[in-house]
Amino acid sequence: MKHRTIEPVKRRTPVAHLSFMAGWALLAAARAASQPATQPARTPTAETAAAAEPAGQRLNILLLMTSDQARGFTGFEGNALAGTPHLDRLAREGTHFTHCYVPTPQSGPSRAAILTGLYPHANQVTANGMALPEHMETFTARLKRSGYACGLVGRWELPAQEPGRAGFGLTDYAAISSTPDTAEAWLDAAVHVEGVEGRSGRYLDDWNGDRAIDALEVLRDRPFFLWVAFNGPHEPFVQPPETAVIPPESIELPGSRGIDPQLWPQRVLNAPPARRFKEMADPQFREARSKY
Repeated sequence: MKHRTIEPVKRRTPVAHLSFMAGWALLAAARAASQPATQPARTPTAETAAAAEPAGQRLNILLLMTSDQARGFTGFEGNALAGTPHLDRLAREGTHFTHCYVPTPQSGPSRAAILTGLYPHANQVTANGMALPEHMETFTARLKRSGYACGLVGRWELPAQEPGRAGFGLTDYAAISSTPDTAEAWLDAAVHVEGVEGRSGRYLDDWNGDRAIDALEVLRDRPFFLWVAFNGPHEPFVQPPETAVIPPESIELPGSRGIDPQLWPQRVLNAPPARRFKEMADPQFREARSKY
């Protein structure tokens, strides 16, 4: 199949900046959405009440997600080397949760858990590459039924029947990026926009950011929910072009580097990332962390 670089849509007017971080609040909404259909409905239901509200009074929701971002790698957490002014502002002006945990350290199951409010064993997505069953109730489908325009940009990791589409109510805009497996792929990754296959033609998270702006242009005339899932800082670790690199020699090694591997649980010790980083010499480890 012939690939083409997908260009951004022409900008119209500036889009107001949204600093509404709703991820964990959405878990509560999704948990309510996952109740059995046979449970007696409340009067009025959340959906009918939301639909009855004037469009101008309904919150727009922007959910931002990063991939494999470890605790302690932002400025507001006290990391002097991390240049994260926008995340720092979100934490300063919003709410910062210090004790939040994913149900499993994999991308697909984590997304399925957010969508449904259910643990992986309950939503049937226990590993990457597994599709979320279509009968599962999701908070995004509920938002769609209540009149929201819903879209997705970025990494997804939940297989769909139609390539480049997310489903589950996220049907008003979809720009889905692949997961780079090489350093070169970060600079020209396979992508889909509204089901059309193409190439990013530039650093992948720059492409994701541009598509998020496009999505806001498309969705802005209605109450909307937009999920933006950036690929970074997931490995392989590649810094954006023309950005400063933190000097590797300034990176402090974590205390876990000195722990005897024999004391680690076998499942952790045998995991591919653990084996990779365990085999790195200290200079290589510092270089990887500087790019991260």
